[in-house]
Amino acid sequence: MNDVAYTGITVGEMPAEDQSIPTEPATTAAFVGRALCGPVDLPVTVTSFAEFKRCFGGHGQIGGVGSAVEQFFAHGGRRAVIVRVANGATGASLTLPAGDQGLTLTARNPGSSETFRASVDYDGLDDRPGSDGSRFNLTLQRISPQTRLIDDQEIFRGLTCRDGEESNVRDVLLGSGLVRVEGTLPECRPDATRTRGADRSVSYVPVDRPGTDGHPLTDYDLIGSARSYSGLFALQAVEHFSLLYAPPLGPGSDTGAAFLMAAERFCRRRGAFLVVDPPAGCSSCDEFEIGLRRDGFRSPHLVTYFPRMTDERRPEDGEIAVGGALAGLLARNDESEHVWLPPAEGAPFCRTLRPVLDVTPPQAGVLRQHGVIALCRGADRRVRPQGDVTYSGGVLGGATRLTTERLAHFILQRVERSTRWVLFRRSERVLWRAVERQVAEFLQRLEGAGAFGVPGDGAWFVRCNSSTNTAAALGRQSVGILLGFRPADQHELRVYSLVQEPGGSRISRAAFTGSRVAAG
Repeated sequence: MNDVAYTGITVGEMPAEDQSIPTEPATTAAFVGRALCGPVDLPVTVTSFAEFKRCFGGHGQIGGVGSAVEQFFAHGGRRAVIVRVANGATGASLTLPAGDQGLTLTARNPGSSETFRASVDYDGLDDRPGSDGSRFNLTLQRISPQTRLIDDQEIFRGLTCRDGEESNVRDVLLGSGLVRVEGTLPECRPDATRTRGADRSVSYVPVDRPGTDGHPLTDYDLIGSARSYSGLFALQAVEHFSLLYAPPLGPGSDTGAAFLMAAERFCRRRGAFLVVDPPAGCSSCDEFEIGLRRDGFRSPHLVTYFPRMTDERRPEDGEIAVGGALAGLLARNDESEHVWLPPAEGAPFCRTLRPVLDVTPPQAGVLRQHGVIALCRGADRRVRPQGDVTYSGGVLGGATRLTTERLAHFILQRVERSTRWVLFRRSERVLWRAVERQVAEFLQRLEGAGAFGVPGDGAWFVRCNSSTNTAAALGRQSVGILLGFRPADQHELRVYSLVQEPGGSRISRAAFTGSRVAAG
């Protein structure tokens, strides 16, 4: 087995040489899909569903990201990264009168729920020495799709419609988070929007062309483009996330195979796990098991469950996917327990969620053999996930433990991120010893916390010396680290090679036999 991850170049805080590697979890879930409004193909971090609603408009009929994020926070998640995807959506626009012409502004973010208004005044401009009457002030206000109240405001002063001049409105609004200029600029400045009368109060020009939500998404919209950082690949700009989930594209539908394969590969490169919903409409465990036997797509980076559920609060929705809720339970467990411990029995789904069918203990055992987490009712009728497995088992079983895989990626991500400081130092013995001390102290604290089962000799090791830094001997700016650890459920060490280079980092699995280590 040879797993290689290229983390690439990211922008973030550079850890110091003497900084301890943190052992506390910081689980972030990424969501990709359709939303009511908000920025498109731009990762936005939110820490509550209320914050999500302010930016993306909550949940609605056109997409499942809102419902999935609501599930995530309701089940204990604390941090989510949202990538809104759209297919042919357009932004609302308005035209500010400018003599017999007009200045047209279009919302930066598309969607039928995205709306704004604008106001023009000349306050403090025309009475300036040398004023030629070409300057104007512009106030923009974004209207919340939920409350219809002002959600955001931008004010720009001293703008002009003249090309080539400082503060040209088209150029300045390239920095606006709300609008862009559409079409040609008028020959004169926009008319002031002050109302007539003694008070001269401000009035606003409303949208005259609403935005549209575009067409239903396809797998390829979700995948996007690595070159343009769109769709799934917008997450290239995010330094780290632990879980990835893309809700079904519509009621009673499934996420397509093309997206699942692209997303699994992306998660494998990033050390994350893809949460996958079971097929819609499965009426029995036997039907689902037959589908599993036909399906040859397996990976330790996939997490799936069975069955889907219904929500008593919204019975009109019928059968729903709960991948967002499962991600929330995993994040909650990381905060309350540890990433290497399976979800506690005391962490059930919300009371309003009910499985579309009851899974018996024998059926749950079969599902676990296939690498599927079974959602089963307990004695209190609450539904809990059963099965510490990834979707990597075949017909004869053999699924890997989810906690073991997550522990491995947790360790590798923390070590990779915390040793980037080596790139600013010359690769030599003094540096290598410092790296060994830093990583050894981290692994020792994990051992004390129970990450490797019963503490004892041989639970872990780390090497950073001349044997792991042959490239440095040839004059390359490169630092190689070899580390191994033994998960609680395994008898052999997992060994990985991590190489820090100016162009990014490389992590590969290495084979370990006895006291010998061979690069994979």
